Amino acid sequence: MYDVLVCGSLNMDWVARVAHLPCPGETVAGTSLQRLPGGKGLNQAIAAARLGARTAIIGACGDDADGAALLATLAHEQVDHSRVQRRSECATGLAQVLVADSGENAIVVHSAANGTLRIAELDWAPTRIALAQLETPSATVAEFLRVAREHGAVTLLNPAPALPQTHALFVHADVIVLNETELAYYTQSAAHTPQAYGELARRLCDRDGQ
Repeated sequence: MYDVLVCGSLNMDWVARVAHLPCPGETVAGTSLQRLPGGKGLNQAIAAARLGARTAIIGACGDDADGAALLATLAHEQVDHSRVQRRSECATGLAQVLVADSGENAIVVHSAANGTLRIAELDWAPTRIALAQLETPSATVAEFLRVAREHGAVTLLNPAPALPQTHALFVHADVIVLNETELAYYTQSAAHTPQAYGELARRLCDRDGQ
């Protein structure tokens, strides 16, 4: 029995620090560049493991140096990665990240192997909590959450990145975790105060029967 089973992405992140995020057409100078393990799935799995949870991850990465490095990171963090598929036909996922001095960031994700994770590869394991995001195919995420509920797990969904046609996944989640940008996307409304965010969250829950 795991405490947390994650279905999600594994990326190698290229993180550039900048004074401010560029406007359209603007070039800015980077102050540093780092190559770091990432991906929403990997990050969530490591966070859970560091909190003391017995954690496993389901995902896909390339049969390349980046994939090997990510698996080594998971092993070091004591995350069971035996359910991560290796792909010889495509590369490991990559994220290009800009982080401004203010703390704001902008991210471009290249799914690569993450986009190939198939429903048939969902090797289920008993778990208390099942956690997913949207950096793997939505059909795979939906099946993962559905099976998790059938097995009595609490299901958590981070609907990021916000994508068309993924709102239907919400009915499979006991808990939905999103930021203000994603909340605005899924409710098609903007908010600027804590009270307004709360109202949009209630509207989202009412729509989905949560």
